[in-house]
Amino acid sequence: EGRPEPRPATLPPLVLFLPNAVLNGAEGARWRDAAARLSRPAILVLEPVSPQPPATGAAALRAGLLSIDQNAWALAAIDSRFAVAASRTEIDWALATGQPVVWAPASIVADAVDPERPDASAPLDLAHWLGATIEAERILTVGEGATSAGITVLDPHAPERLTDFA
Repeated sequence: EGRPEPRPATLPPLVLFLPNAVLNGAEGARWRDAAARLSRPAILVLEPVSPQPPATGAAALRAGLLSIDQNAWALAAIDSRFAVAASRTEIDWALATGQPVVWAPASIVADAVDPERPDASAPLDLAHWLGATIEAERILTVGEGATSAGITVLDPHAPERLTDFA
């Protein structure tokens, strides 16, 4: 699959949390297709490769976040339409050009001075934190588990619903 032509961003971004069960499931390719076709910038947020315990220190925080980074790079390796954004500069570039990206959070989160920053044990909370940080228009999750206010839950079997937010 080739990279789409970047498009200028004229609309605020969406943050889309794709759990591993959806990403690696029967509908995963359809969700990626729907996200790549959005008319507004979209940032995918993933779970860690395997569940992580709550971080008890800087090393544990970074190790858990690196598991999410690994998942982001694995997605980019199988779907070249998505670039990996590991820094605020890369996110800003993606938003400015409309390039769909998957977020690798280790650097941004570990370096944040925000005492309320979530860790890899709560990836949906990370999606919410990113959405607030970049002033996303909407934060979406596929399936269950919306624990934060302001997150819209989408049916995992209906990726076409993503166009409702384009």
